[in-house]
Amino acid sequence: SIYRIDHVRSATGAGDTSIGGFLAALIRGYSLADSVDIACATGAACVTAYSATGGIGPLEKIISRSRKEWKKTPLAYTGQYFRMDAARGLLQRNGDRE
Repeated sequence: SIYRIDHVRSATGAGDTSIGGFLAALIRGYSLADSVDIACATGAACVTAYSATGGIGPLEKIISRSRKEWKKTPLAYTGQYFRMDAARGLLQRNGDRE
């Protein structure tokens, strides 16, 4: 899913914080799909502030905000290199085994 943030302040650090959120979620035992979602939420939190770290807080707070406050846009993809695995909510590369 893609989080819709109505008031983006700055994109500085959003990629780095997304990676950090992904790794933090994996280390804490979240599934791969949930870790990707948490990575997106962490990047979304980052863009809510002018500084690279101002929108970032504890991971649990980011997860809570993403579930309660932010609108989500479902991921839709119609390209030729990947296909949507609706059951898992993930893109899968064409040619990969299930």
